[in-house]
Amino acid sequence: MQSNFVDAQEKSIFLFSDIKIKGNDGEELSAHRSILVARSGLFNILLSGKNVTTQDLIFPEFSSNTLLVILEYLYTGKVTEKSLIIETVAEAYHCADFFLIEQLKLQIIEFFKNRDVDNKVNVSAKILSQILEYMESSDNELTNLLYDSVSSVPLETIEYCNLNGKALEYILSKIKKEETNMLSTLEYNLFHYIILWAANEISEETLSFYRSCLPSSEIVNNLNTTYLQKWNFNIPFNIQEIHSRYKPTMITKTSSLLDYVNLDRIHPLVISNIIEPLSGLISPNKLSDILEYLWL
Repeated sequence: MQSNFVDAQEKSIFLFSDIKIKGNDGEELSAHRSILVARSGLFNILLSGKNVTTQDLIFPEFSSNTLLVILEYLYTGKVTEKSLIIETVAEAYHCADFFLIEQLKLQIIEFFKNRDVDNKVNVSAKILSQILEYMESSDNELTNLLYDSVSSVPLETIEYCNLNGKALEYILSKIKKEETNMLSTLEYNLFHYIILWAANEISEETLSFYRSCLPSSEIVNNLNTTYLQKWNFNIPFNIQEIHSRYKPTMITKTSSLLDYVNLDRIHPLVISNIIEPLSGLISPNKLSDILEYLWL
């Protein structure tokens, strides 16, 4: 596999290698101990001890494709599309962070910035999900860049499949912390997205059911907040029966996310006609307090 990313002129740099590096897929990458020790502080620690005689290093955290990005940088001082692709940006950044190679992290960020890809916001959402799975801390430049990309559009335009729970909660926490809405995202839009995102995580059938339960954002946002009006959205007659099938999983997936929604900013007709029948997602006491406040 290693020869796949180097052309004929570059293959010679791996001649006479004296060490093998393996990722979690078992593929072997050839390298030179002296170069790794000289150009990486972590490799220096791993390989320069007096009693270190190993000829193999195994990094189960990373794929061989990602380790190849590290080797290309250590040997050439740069990364190219021969080793780095958009699908491996998150893991490559995590790997560069693991090996304490700050300049490589910057190059990966520039690679992503300059990469012309279709539907870049959804690509950013997917990479954001990956990087938050890989790294313990979200305080890094790539995560900030990805959030800026994702938050440049209304949340509902991001496909559910591109956000995992960690990424969605990260986005919601940023919205709440900054005390601003993502463009025109209103509280019901957040509730609507969270419920359908969780349903999509379960199955297409579940998504279809909850989609039939929730009026569109346009309908809700057009409700007059100054007086009562006729409720024209027809919900399924057996909403509670079907909801009970999915309720335990839906509660698990949405409980922490719904904490970021200010329900008292949602129209009382929506609370009583939509959210209340979806029992369990919001505690009865909280719903009662909200309705009492809204009808004052």
